[in-house]
Amino acid sequence: MHRNTWLLLAYALVGLLVVFNGFTRGFIDEPNMLLDIYLISQGEVPYTDFFEHHPLTHTFLLAPLASIIGNGVMLILTLHLLAIASVFLLAWLIFCIARREKFNHPHLASLFFLVGYTALPMSFLRDEFFAMLFLILFFAVSHPFAKGAMLAILGGISPVIAIPAAVLFIAFLIQQRNDRRMQGLFVCGTLLGGLIWLGLHRMIVWETWFAKVIVLNSALAADYHRLPFIEVLFFSLIFTIPLVAVAAWYAWRRARQGNKTAVLAVVFGATFIAQIIVLNVINGPWLRLKLPGTLVLLGLSTIFIADARRKFGIVLVALQLILTLFVFTPAFDFPRSEFFAVEAEMDRCVSDTAEIRPLLDDHSGKTYAVLLRPLKEYYWGGYYSPPFGPDASAGILRDDEVDLCMNAVSYSDLRCDDAQVIRLRQRCDSLREQSSVWLQFRKMLKESVNFL
Repeated sequence: MHRNTWLLLAYALVGLLVVFNGFTRGFIDEPNMLLDIYLISQGEVPYTDFFEHHPLTHTFLLAPLASIIGNGVMLILTLHLLAIASVFLLAWLIFCIARREKFNHPHLASLFFLVGYTALPMSFLRDEFFAMLFLILFFAVSHPFAKGAMLAILGGISPVIAIPAAVLFIAFLIQQRNDRRMQGLFVCGTLLGGLIWLGLHRMIVWETWFAKVIVLNSALAADYHRLPFIEVLFFSLIFTIPLVAVAAWYAWRRARQGNKTAVLAVVFGATFIAQIIVLNVINGPWLRLKLPGTLVLLGLSTIFIADARRKFGIVLVALQLILTLFVFTPAFDFPRSEFFAVEAEMDRCVSDTAEIRPLLDDHSGKTYAVLLRPLKEYYWGGYYSPPFGPDASAGILRDDEVDLCMNAVSYSDLRCDDAQVIRLRQRCDSLREQSSVWLQFRKMLKESVNFL
């Protein structure tokens, strides 16, 4: 069979895997993101009108969707479709960069990205995903003005990215030290990107943003982000270190040959890794080492897989595919579509003006099907925010409330009869997170450690 035929077949099969995963499962923070989008679209101001400690640049970019589509199931479906499209876009950008730089096998890089963790789960359009997107865009665009704009927005997405982005800014200026026009356009683009970021955050007082995103994440939330060693070892480090090490070798080799893209990638990667090390020294080990936190570095590393020898690259793609299937086992019946159906039924059953509370301390494996309504308590309120406090429970159902897919709704806000409510609760209880070999393996590890 001709090589192009094999290549087309590989893309077709991997493309199907991407689509299957896009409708197989959600992500634990998907309801959090959906509520942010909904509240912002209603004119609410983050950190002021509702509590949240995550940086929200990505949510400002997505919030117009809620204004256009509404807060129903179509918003959730649209975000899943957008996530799938974004994954294909990133794979194409990675291919374009590798081809422009004349790396050996650009298709290996894009295929590696599509089958990897960097593309899964599909609903994860949060700050880490957008940081990866704008970093890849920085390397993909050629015009210095556009590069500056992409870099400024990248630096504003998350405090974890701000310092590496600033170092990347300085490195690019040094690279272009003999071209004042190039430097000037780049700085102007950076200023425009900064103005865009300030425009998105114009309603937020700087002191409030700093207190919620910097201080809270560094202090109170530090323990929450520090994972047990087993979680870090098997969920992050075993995947992250080999990929970054292989990519670093190819990037360093190209950088020594004078490739400007490779030089900038090495500078960003080294700064990002150094920052993670410093964070773990200051706040204790295993902080922010979970996989999503390293997504931006993984996406950048993928580009340099294109410089591997063909047979070695094919082996890397095959191993990545096995690892992906081990963790995310896609389903052909699109179980996420059942979530859409339940969420649509809840929309019809619950008053538009109902106030809800999320019941998020239920760890039975049931899936939280988001009901986008005004909130009595915000998603993260039960963890950090007064008056709820760290000891408060968001999972206690009150006498005048009914549990609908882990949403506490007052009986007075129901628009369906008792029989319909019973049937809806049964459908909710049947929703479970899609299992996988990895989930079973992790459960076994935890049980073994607890036994010892």
